[in-house]
Amino acid sequence: MLDVPHSKPVPPPLDDPPEWLAALAGFDMFRVTVDDRSLTAFPDGVDVDTEFPGGTWRVAMIMPVDLSISEGSIDPLVLLVTVATGAAKVDDKLQELVAFCRKQGKSWTQIGQALGMTKQSAWEKFSGED
Repeated sequence: MLDVPHSKPVPPPLDDPPEWLAALAGFDMFRVTVDDRSLTAFPDGVDVDTEFPGGTWRVAMIMPVDLSISEGSIDPLVLLVTVATGAAKVDDKLQELVAFCRKQGKSWTQIGQALGMTKQSAWEKFSGED
C-alpha cells in the first residue's frame, strides 16, 4: 500500500489574520485572545454567559495540557472518547456552516481558503457529492 502523507488543513490565524480575513464584515467585532493553551473569540458585548434567542452553540474543551498528569486516575481512552465526541460535534457544525456559506453565495475557493485547504479538498469533504 502506498504511504501518502495527509496534511492537516491549517486555517488562517485569528490573532494575526491575513488581509482578506480582516477585511470581512464583522471580523473587527470579535475580541480574539490566543495563547499557547487556548483561543477565545467573542463578538463585542458577548461573553461566555450570553444566550441568543433560539439557543447558543459553544465549544469548550478542558483537559490538562500535559496528559501524563491524568495517568493513574483517568484512563486515556476516556479522554480519547471525550475529544472524539467533541470533534464529531464540531465536524457536524462545520458541515452545517459550509452549507450555510454556500447558500450565501460563497465559492468553494473562499471556503477552502477559510478552512486552510484547497477548493477541491473543501468540495470533496463538504459537497456531499461523490
